[in-house]
Amino acid sequence: MTHIERIFPTTVADHARRGMPYVMAAHQAVCKETGRRGWAVLERTLTPGGDTLFVIVLVIQDRSRRLARTHARLDQTIRTALGLKALIDPDAGQSVELQLKPLGAGVRDRLNNAMSRLVGRRYLLVRVAQPDPNDIEKGVARVSGDDLVALGALVGSRVVFFGAEGGPNGYRLMRKSLQGMPLEGEAIAERRRKEEIATADGWSARYRSAPDLLGIDGPDLTDAFIDRDAREHLGIDRAWPVLVRRDSRSAMAREVQEFGIALLASLLAIEGAVEPLLEELGVSALWRGPIVLLVALVLAVALVVLRLRSDLR
Repeated sequence: MTHIERIFPTTVADHARRGMPYVMAAHQAVCKETGRRGWAVLERTLTPGGDTLFVIVLVIQDRSRRLARTHARLDQTIRTALGLKALIDPDAGQSVELQLKPLGAGVRDRLNNAMSRLVGRRYLLVRVAQPDPNDIEKGVARVSGDDLVALGALVGSRVVFFGAEGGPNGYRLMRKSLQGMPLEGEAIAERRRKEEIATADGWSARYRSAPDLLGIDGPDLTDAFIDRDAREHLGIDRAWPVLVRRDSRSAMAREVQEFGIALLASLLAIEGAVEPLLEELGVSALWRGPIVLLVALVLAVALVVLRLRSDLR
């Protein structure tokens, strides 16, 4: 565990991490503690002995070598997620009390991560909110339509939320795939009115107002309405930040289903074009079929990946 006592805003050089979570630049020794993958959990204790708010970050090395071991540069979105100042002096920074803990991941999580990198991805940080009764226990998450577009996800397709489970020495990555449905503007306005009514109840309120409870000085994260079962699985609660991206496996399966006929037609076309060439090269008839099939599959997968990557705006 590493204590962070002062933070600074990130620089342009820190943001060259396309397709990765929001970044935290830190001392070289801190990066070694988080491991090669670089994922970690950044905690903020809201009150002495009270709730601990956390956010998943990507820890990268400070190339300027100016940061002390207890200092860090934080992305503005991370600062907003934890209720820290959105705008801070780049020279003086801001005094804070944060804890950075390693985040472990299983083999399955690493395979899913590799696949998502292949097909393209974008991570967003959103604010967890209490869903309406009609959406409870249906495996549905309501997010803004703009966020769905940014994630490269279609309405009704699946999105993956990332949380963490752990304790004093470290965390284990938790994930939950839910059906992503759009949240209409009128629903957001109605929820804001409920939050204003419930603000006096503080953290015990059913509809928590994160800007009021955390003292956020500026625009907050967009909302994601997730039911209690999903929140408990992810180790998060209402008004907490949570990382989300589209479900790569689900997106890949959808593309294969939608373009199955087109892929079959391309297989026939490739067979007509490649088999004479293989015959000319003296390839045995026994091997021509498997080779044609392999070429068709490689081209099909390449086309599906290109299409999925093009969905990211």
